[in-house]
Amino acid sequence: MPIQYGQYDVPTVDQEVNLKVGQPSPDLLPLEQIRKCAAEKFAETDPQYLQYGDIPGYKEFRESLAKFLTKAYNAPVTPSELFATNGNTGALALCCTLLCESGDTVFAEDPSYFLALRIFHDFKLNVVQVPMEEDGINLVELDRLLQHHKPKMLYTVPSGHNPTGRTMPEAKRRQLVEMAYAYNFFVVADEVYHLLAFPGSHIPLPMPYFDAKKEKVISLGSFSKILAPALRCGWIQAGPKVLKPFIDCGQLDSSGGI
Repeated sequence: MPIQYGQYDVPTVDQEVNLKVGQPSPDLLPLEQIRKCAAEKFAETDPQYLQYGDIPGYKEFRESLAKFLTKAYNAPVTPSELFATNGNTGALALCCTLLCESGDTVFAEDPSYFLALRIFHDFKLNVVQVPMEEDGINLVELDRLLQHHKPKMLYTVPSGHNPTGRTMPEAKRRQLVEMAYAYNFFVVADEVYHLLAFPGSHIPLPMPYFDAKKEKVISLGSFSKILAPALRCGWIQAGPKVLKPFIDCGQLDSSGGI
């Protein structure tokens, strides 16, 4: 009996234009390239690569990822700002584990990514949703809500927002980071769609570039949308002070991987 792959049964385009499931078309999955890369890796003779790895991810991987992102963003990214994760959802769950406790309040946009809301529910967090405008989160309403709540973090999808498709402009990104410092909360930016913009469209730099002190923004990225979801390969981009609790986390002390 053949192995059943895939989590979702997505109709073909002649049946339905499906905008709910964020996964690549099977035609775009680079099976031959992945097979070649895997063969090259398993041809190595040093068995140490099967050992526990460096907690933030292999140095060589983070160096390669930094070069890739520097070119893609047209802005500098250093390996010390990167932390390898088990996909984007794994990164968000880590943020909930290390930044929050059961009963804490987190903010999210309204509407927001349905899986993020499920993760917050799993961690028994109190979710307060902030209305959106045509250009992203409503900062006036956010300021009003901050008079009554003290969130540990605010989850946002600033570029190609899921599910609205909206993109937050530079001025609003800058103001959001200023509010994070004023009210002492983290901005957790889900930026998996940043590299998927249509050619010719203007997408502002990712959220970390609006945080000069590098102390309040955590950017989540992933290869799931641009390479293959099954790799479960993602990353966090943040300042060294923000990454320290992740690096010191006991849960990840026996981490690393191929």
